[in-house]
Amino acid sequence: MRIWQFAEAEANFDEMISSAENGEPQLVVYEGEEVIVLNIAQYRRLLAQKVIDETSASEEEGIS
Repeated sequence: MRIWQFAEAEANFDEMISSAENGEPQLVVYEGEEVIVLNIAQYRRLLAQKVIDETSASEEEGIS
């Protein structure tokens, strides 16, 4: 994962987006906050995993 300061990410936007599109998450530091740039496939996998994790946690709570 490459880490960019905002000004650097802005100046090299095409490179940053291209890297994200190719599956390499990009971390951008903006006003002290960290922001991740992902391609849509990675984002969808994370959402799917979150649903699976939440479902598993709910089922475990019901078993107890």
